[in-house]
Amino acid sequence: MKQFAITLLAVFIAAGLALLGYDHFIVKPREAKQAEAVLVNLGNAEQQAKTIANELDAAVTESVNNANETMIAQADEMQQRSLAKDALVRASMFKVALAEYFMSNGRWPKTQAEAGLANAESYAGGAVSGISIADKGVVVITLNSQIESGAKIKLVPDANLQSYVINWRCSTEGSEKLSRLLPDCK
Repeated sequence: MKQFAITLLAVFIAAGLALLGYDHFIVKPREAKQAEAVLVNLGNAEQQAKTIANELDAAVTESVNNANETMIAQADEMQQRSLAKDALVRASMFKVALAEYFMSNGRWPKTQAEAGLANAESYAGGAVSGISIADKGVVVITLNSQIESGAKIKLVPDANLQSYVINWRCSTEGSEKLSRLLPDCK
């Protein structure tokens, strides 16, 4: 029992020494560092706060302006895509008229009048300045400045002479912007 009491006393002394060492080497230096950090020059604090607030305001204003510019650019891009898709929709009646003509005659018409279509300018609207027929049944959609003046979308037919099935391939000409707006047209 005497040995147990000595061991217990040694444990208490070791624990006390460990706590004193922890307090001296860890807690007190930490408190001293925190006390140093709390010292603030109040004479400059107001000016520093105003400077920080102004910098923050400028950063927020710049972020808002950048976000607005991005949204405007995205809206413009969507509008441009819409105009390009509208141009393809306007040409859909040409595809139908040409397909009917090809199925009835076994060849492509030489003129729009031969296919029963009006002159190119009568189909103008939106970004389209005109729609016409070229050789071998190719539909040519000419665009105006709403996308890019003079740029063209071509719808090229690939007809099977036995089944009269017509597949249309789309391509763009004269504008990288138009290629970007209609990525399926190659």
